[in-house]
Amino acid sequence: MLLAPAFVDRWIDRPPSLNRVIGLKWLAGLFYPEKFPQDLRETTRAFYRLFYHVDVSEPALNTLIAWSKGEATVGPRSRR
Repeated sequence: MLLAPAFVDRWIDRPPSLNRVIGLKWLAGLFYPEKFPQDLRETTRAFYRLFYHVDVSEPALNTLIAWSKGEATVGPRSRR
């Protein structure tokens, strides 16, 4: 089971926001990894830097990546 990552807001569903951009990148890499190869850690860092002017901390990034692999161990609203 995979869970859509969430940092400021969720990546896919609610609330409607620009996080859907990173959600689409995540889903494209998940469904078509050969067509959309990416380093999800670096893609995530770049996204939050560009749109939120935030450097995601290592613990928060680890949580996001764990969620993206269905390995969540902490709540979805973990912040930097």
